Amino acid sequence: MVSFNVCGIKNVLNYMPWCQNKTFEFMFESLDADVICLQETKIQAQDLTEEMVLVSGYDAYFTFPDSKRGYSGVAMYVKKGIRTLKAEEGLTGWLESKDYKGVTYRDLLPSQSIGGYPTSIDKNRGIKIDGEGRAIILELEAAVIIGLYCPASSTEEREEYRSSFFESLDLRVKNLIKYKPVVVMGDLNIARELIDSADGRQTLYREGRVVPAADGREFININRDIMEEWKKSTYSRTMLNSWVDDMGMVDCCRIKHPRRLGMYTCWNLKLGARAGNFGSRIDYIFSTRDLECTNSDILSHLLGSDHCPVFADFTITSLYENEDRISNPPRLSASYFGRFRNKRTIHSLFASSSEQKRSTTNVSSENTQKRPKIQTKPINGSGAQTDGVSSRKKGSSKQQKIYSFFEKPGPDPESKTREAPFGISPQVHGEKNIRSLSVMDPKDRSIPLQNNVDRWKHIFTPPPPPRCKVHNEPCKMMTTKKNGINRGRSFWVCSRYVSIRS
Repeated sequence: MVSFNVCGIKNVLNYMPWCQNKTFEFMFESLDADVICLQETKIQAQDLTEEMVLVSGYDAYFTFPDSKRGYSGVAMYVKKGIRTLKAEEGLTGWLESKDYKGVTYRDLLPSQSIGGYPTSIDKNRGIKIDGEGRAIILELEAAVIIGLYCPASSTEEREEYRSSFFESLDLRVKNLIKYKPVVVMGDLNIARELIDSADGRQTLYREGRVVPAADGREFININRDIMEEWKKSTYSRTMLNSWVDDMGMVDCCRIKHPRRLGMYTCWNLKLGARAGNFGSRIDYIFSTRDLECTNSDILSHLLGSDHCPVFADFTITSLYENEDRISNPPRLSASYFGRFRNKRTIHSLFASSSEQKRSTTNVSSENTQKRPKIQTKPINGSGAQTDGVSSRKKGSSKQQKIYSFFEKPGPDPESKTREAPFGISPQVHGEKNIRSLSVMDPKDRSIPLQNNVDRWKHIFTPPPPPRCKVHNEPCKMMTTKKNGINRGRSFWVCSRYVSIRS
């Protein structure tokens, strides 16, 4: 399983390594997962494209915010052949079912719903919690999977919404694990432990409450008290740690790498924090202990967002259904949307594995030419950026160059008796003086043309940037884009990327 906050589903394919092919089919083949959860899709139903919905080999499920456009959103892709019994939007069960019109999920018969709905959440509150398109719940034969994009806290009003969201999530998970194995995956916007937050570690170090260490084992041993305090410092952090400590759920990445420092999944790209790995681990895959997690890690070398993908491998024997009883996906599947409904034939849903193998064999040589494979090693530096320089047509050879005004023209081939131009007095601004030039003296004709070009380059060359007062290195210029009185203004900052060392 893979979780990836793409920060805009229309944008992610423009970056390495996905821009090598720019298709979700290529992306999903590269991720090689049975279930893929994308968060912060920032798209509405009417803006979905066939490329996003009808990805070869996958069924797609989307949830959207009710009112805000280009905001939040979660998508779940499940590989065909994995039977999805039920699919729901939201956590509280107060949204209307797509399978049974006019009926909310919690009002369905037990055999028709996933269940586990929190009884303490009333309808008005539940609709508000689920109205931002932040959760999809799928019931497979082997487990219930919850895909999430949890809200961050920014204002007092949002903190109230965030608390309600996590309350609903906590109650739903506690109810579901009584009946079936559960996987919770997505961007939870919580740094569960102190070692999951570079900013938290640095702040506490400056306050003298944290002792630096050479590795994770030493850091945990000498800072055990403050780490326990961190785990209970907020309601959401306390809730998440109770899943692990009290409910027996597994933080898949952390259990495979219990003492690794710098295992971050999100960075502030405006500060260049990814280069210095100054980030936080807020993307997770949790599972109940009855699901065997064989491997889990972050994929920090894969770009396209301010987050990186997280994966977890599970050994589930009853995940795939038999070919003789392949069923249609629930109505929440995006393939039922009007404009996509007839794009696939019934035959394609029941295609045998032998037919798929033949198809793969036939196009293998063609795909070798068209679809470059992604790099499995981390991509360094600016490799994710592409050249945006466009070529420009050369001007006409008859067009007069600006530096030609500083030279005395040669004899006219048609009339050698014509006098040279007179009265042209352009000014060249140097560092200390201004030279007024008329017709050049014969002795100056030997000055190379390059000298004039160099003079103009000097005029238009900007002054060097100021130097950082701390590191004595050239600063870099940034521009304010936030709305307000300072929007559009530029300022100088230290050019070093943000890291714990700096």
